[in-house]
Amino acid sequence: MRSQRLTFADRGPGYSYRADDPPPSVFGDHQPGIATPLLDHLVLASFDAVSGLKDLLANWSQAAERLMAARHTSSSPAGALTITFGCGPGLFIKELSDRRPRVLRPLPAFAGDALDPAFCGGDLLIQACAADPAVAADAVSLLAEVAGAAAAPRWTQTGHLRRDRGDAPRGRPRDPLGFKDGTHNPRRGRDLDRHVWAGRGERTWMAGGTYLVMRRIEVDRDRWDRLPQPDQERVIGRHKSSGAPLGGRAEFDPLWIEDPALPADSHVRQAAPRMSEGAILLRRSYTYGDREGIVFLAYGRDPWRQFVPIQRRLAEHDALSAFTTHVGSALFAIPPGARPHAFIGAGMFE
Repeated sequence: MRSQRLTFADRGPGYSYRADDPPPSVFGDHQPGIATPLLDHLVLASFDAVSGLKDLLANWSQAAERLMAARHTSSSPAGALTITFGCGPGLFIKELSDRRPRVLRPLPAFAGDALDPAFCGGDLLIQACAADPAVAADAVSLLAEVAGAAAAPRWTQTGHLRRDRGDAPRGRPRDPLGFKDGTHNPRRGRDLDRHVWAGRGERTWMAGGTYLVMRRIEVDRDRWDRLPQPDQERVIGRHKSSGAPLGGRAEFDPLWIEDPALPADSHVRQAAPRMSEGAILLRRSYTYGDREGIVFLAYGRDPWRQFVPIQRRLAEHDALSAFTTHVGSALFAIPPGARPHAFIGAGMFE
């Protein structure tokens, strides 16, 4: 008997590329601002915890829910807002040491790093993304006021998405070098479960959460801009206009690392999962300044099995590393969404 062919409609939500886009809320399986649709502006704010962590997280969660709900119901589309909270390794040294996830420990040094302490580390993180830069900035300012003396500001980083004239308004953004970014990110529910959302294997309170690596990357604009476009494309491994891999025609064409059109040291080849034992990350990148650099955000369920091997390879073999310098770095655990009548991170205290 011939087996019945499985149609797309039969496959279920785990196979779908359609974005799950509910109203942003602190309540749910996951926090917003991770796998939810990209918003054009970013503010990251890192803090050192001083006192009253449990009350601080509860107050932040209540305030974030009010802010996101107000913006979602606003008649202006510029009001869109997501707020995400994270906890750094140092937080668990100060308290809750028995609740620290094993993978939440300082990242190793990578070749070529020139890290500035002014853009590194932190006990707590606020990530605010919005369609309007003022909305994101105001949200972080209000949450800083809510924290009061319970948390001391450590660093703040802003960023924005870049699109060129002729790009689709909601299409893939471009990095400061002018190339489309995040083309082959995991998007299906089953892929996010496999690569992004933490399971229950280590710390039950982190199930449904994720880990965020932030890297602040300076770009040598003078050297890069002197490269002819064909040479830039060989460094990246993609065509600048279409985003297609070299040897391909469309942005989402498969990337074949054996393709002779793809240079061995090209960025996309060195970052390909097959080059790092299948490691895949959910990447969100923003431009800071006037195309000065990249705020690189990488989400995964285990940074030591995903980010670390990829970055080691890139630092040592990627042609792009000749034009970039990593000057900021931080790692945060992003707890799952809050249960009803609870708050983000409540599981740490149970």
